Amino acid sequence: FLNIPVLDADGTNSQNQLVSISGLTKIGQATTTTVVLHYLGGKKTTLTWPNPAASPKLLLSVQSAVHNESNNGKIYKL
Repeated sequence: FLNIPVLDADGTNSQNQLVSISGLTKIGQATTTTVVLHYLGGKKTTLTWPNPAASPKLLLSVQSAVHNESNNGKIYKL
């Protein structure tokens, strides 16, 4: 799993959410603020950042987190 911080409307960290990497088939940076995780069966999860970052910065960040998590079997914080 990836441990994703979730921000509330005023931009403060209100909680964390676990996002599965099981069945992950593709990771893509759709915009300067979003990365989309594609899963077997066609399901998708979109991760959104509050501040834009030029491609592929967000993509590489998520790919690295997935790689680290899959190698050690622990929850990895993004």
